[in-house]
Amino acid sequence: MTEKRGKLLLGFIIIPAVLFSLSGIAPSEYHVYIGVVVGVEPKIIRTRGKDGTISVFWVGRKTHWKSGRIPHIGEKVRMKYVKDRLHRNAVVELTILKKCHEK
Repeated sequence: MTEKRGKLLLGFIIIPAVLFSLSGIAPSEYHVYIGVVVGVEPKIIRTRGKDGTISVFWVGRKTHWKSGRIPHIGEKVRMKYVKDRLHRNAVVELTILKKCHEK
């Protein structure tokens, strides 16, 4: 009886540990996007690319702000991002390139 309980307890420890370690695997592909900021919200930055499409990027506590601040509407930015577990564009690094006046 104690052997069965020991194997069951070991299973309850090993299986969650394996699942927890696999869930933290980060994607290795970084993408770079350059665009003009058209909207800023607490955790979202919306940008317009060269072709005119608007893209949404998620920022958070792991985002490295190279310019030291959140960009304003109309500024040109370069973002290094990855696809997170929810398939969102998660910004890893954001750099403000220049102020851009839209017409």
